[in-house]
Amino acid sequence: MVESGQALSYSMVEGGGRDKSDFRVYSPSNLWAVPSRVRPGGGSSLFDSSTGNSQHEFPPVSGKWCAPEGRFPGLERVKEDKMCDAEQNPAAIPTPLPDNQGDGRWMSLHNHFMMSSKDKEPEVVFIGDSNIQMMHQLEIWRELFSPLHALNFGGIGEGTHHVLWRIVNGELKHIKPKIIVLWVGTYNQGHSAEQIAGGIQAIVDTLEKSQPQAKVIVLSLLPRGKNPNPLRQRNARVNEMLTNSLPATPNAVLLNIDPGFVHSDGTISHHDLYDYLHLTRQGYARVCLTLQRTLLQLMESRVKTEEP
Repeated sequence: MVESGQALSYSMVEGGGRDKSDFRVYSPSNLWAVPSRVRPGGGSSLFDSSTGNSQHEFPPVSGKWCAPEGRFPGLERVKEDKMCDAEQNPAAIPTPLPDNQGDGRWMSLHNHFMMSSKDKEPEVVFIGDSNIQMMHQLEIWRELFSPLHALNFGGIGEGTHHVLWRIVNGELKHIKPKIIVLWVGTYNQGHSAEQIAGGIQAIVDTLEKSQPQAKVIVLSLLPRGKNPNPLRQRNARVNEMLTNSLPATPNAVLLNIDPGFVHSDGTISHHDLYDYLHLTRQGYARVCLTLQRTLLQLMESRVKTEEP
């Protein structure tokens, strides 16, 4: 977790820009890269869905996920970890979201993100599922994150494999943000906690290779359901596994953004999550204040490294 720090102030340029001084990257040590690949023999091709052309070689992306010895204590040989040996993790294989309704919105949004970012120089990029997307519609986004020159690439009901597809297929290729905020996993359907954690790790590993200048903040999965249930337990398990795994990954941190949504009796209030899954304005306020403080801390730390 990121230690507490003081707020950062720096000059902003009209139109959401800022001065050109870069931040120096700082990171923990001990890279752990998942070695399996999307296709045999190397990385996957970068497919530009706006032109239909495959343009570049992209770094290998995780198609397997095993619990390496020491990474997840007690999980190295358990049967619940279905990612060992030759089996592939469906949550870590780049997959486009099925167009079940037939209106092409998801792919259109992906293309929009790529095209609209061509003339942008964001400091921070948010990417993930609809929890990220809905944040952009609230006043709190304009109050807390717009001043940080942030872009919102939130998708529609996505799992880890859908966000991974967007990244592998060039959604961030025109920009080099200093910080990437990742929030995804609660909408993965039919995947175990181990698979979801592996999918998130695959995204982090891909960002580490394609955006080496960026610090990645992984937001913890929130509890869901009014009363205790298996999906709430699954999300908690994902958080536990990421707490153990991400410290070994350069440029990545896990941020626990749950302010205590679960009451002492095990219930969740509709005042925080209106349908016991999606955040209310009040819920977003509780989550976003913690995130903003962390963003300011990281920016301040990186600025200090540039000081003589």
